[in-house]
Amino acid sequence: SFDPNKPLFNEFSFEDFNSFNFYLGRGPRISSYRGFGYHNHDVTIIKNFRIKEKVDFQLRGEFFNIWNWHTFNCPTQCWGSGAFDTSVGDSNFGLWNGTVTNPRNIQFVGRFTF
Repeated sequence: SFDPNKPLFNEFSFEDFNSFNFYLGRGPRISSYRGFGYHNHDVTIIKNFRIKEKVDFQLRGEFFNIWNWHTFNCPTQCWGSGAFDTSVGDSNFGLWNGTVTNPRNIQFVGRFTF
């Protein structure tokens, strides 16, 4: 809402000219609301078979995260320490710490309906 007692122009929306930081605003360049894309595609294939007038059989294949894309967790910062252990003196150096996404999961279903 507009308040005539406050300035209309927000000076904190822009960086100080003498700071030589070439991005907009005085906040951090990348906030916690921004990160790498999250991909998760699920596919289901269904085939129905009529056995008798009141008896059906359904065969279904369900594929979760079909392309097996991984999104690594990012608890502290996205460029290194979140996804892999970057402490050289640690015995787990270079090991993966976990992901946000699950690995590919495939399940088959057979169902009789009568």
